[in-house]
This record gives sequence, structure tokens and C-alpha cells, in this order.
Amino acid sequence: AGVQIEEIKVCLSSVPICSFSSFGVAKIKKNNEVQADDIAAAFDVAKAVALPPEQEILHAIPREFRVDDQGGITDPSKMKGVRLEVDVQLITVASSLILNILKAVNPLSLKVSCFIHSSLASSMTLLSEEEKNLGKVIVDVGGVTTEVSFWHQGSLRHLSVLTIGGQHF
Repeated sequence: AGVQIEEIKVCLSSVPICSFSSFGVAKIKKNNEVQADDIAAAFDVAKAVALPPEQEILHAIPREFRVDDQGGITDPSKMKGVRLEVDVQLITVASSLILNILKAVNPLSLKVSCFIHSSLASSMTLLSEEEKNLGKVIVDVGGVTTEVSFWHQGSLRHLSVLTIGGQHF
């Protein structure tokens, strides 16, 4: 077809993950107005958690921001305050899985632009913003595993992979 592929996105399916919430806080610096670096600083604190050996963070998905104890904020950019907090859903995966995929792709001269868990990708494709706000559960039954993602108030609340699938029935 004459098309040169240089970059790929890798969707991870049926892999063991861990999903849990974490919190981060940062001082709002420039003119007490929330900037991108303040948001990044709060995320960095939320991601500074002790992980089991051989695990790494695959996704850090914001659930809610708070500016000076005012909650329910989805985008704090340009808001005034002195303290920024973030409630984040962290999803971790085995580091060896990521390294092995990169090792397999390397000889093909392809750049991996991102890794995404299949349940999250499905949710982003299937659910409207209204459905995410109202609350939805997506259950993806595969042959060996079942992936479950729970959305409420516009954000991911939980994601899990169950080691039971269609071939078990």
C-alpha cells in the first residue's frame, strides 16, 4: 500500500493490573492562579507511591481537583487559590510486560507513542460524557479474562481484570 508506519499505540488486554486511588497536593505558585506546572506538581505527588517490585504506573487519571477546599472541579486551570489537590485513579502494570513489548517492537523501527489498558480504551470509545457523568459500568468478557471499568461523575472510579472469561462457562 506504500504506507510507512513509524509510530504505534499499544493496547494492553487481559493483563494483570492494580487500580487504586491516590491524592496529591501542591502549592499554587504564580499569582495564586493554577497553571499547568501546578497541576503537574500535584500529579507528581499523587504518583509518588510505594509500588510492589516490578510494577509501574500505566495511567494516572484525575477524578477530581480541589482548590482551597472547593471540590468537584474537573479543570482547575486559571482558578485562584493557594492550595491545589488532586484525587487520582492509578493503574499499575508489570514493568517486565512494558519492557518486553518495547523489546519486540524495537527491531521493527517503530516508536511506541503510548500504552493504554484496553478497558480504558473501550470506555473512551463507547461512553459519552453524559454517560460517564451519570455512572456506567463496562464489562468486557474475553476468553480468559473479564475486564470491568466503573465510571461515575465523569471519571474512572475503578478498573479491574478478573481471571475468569468466556471459556470458563
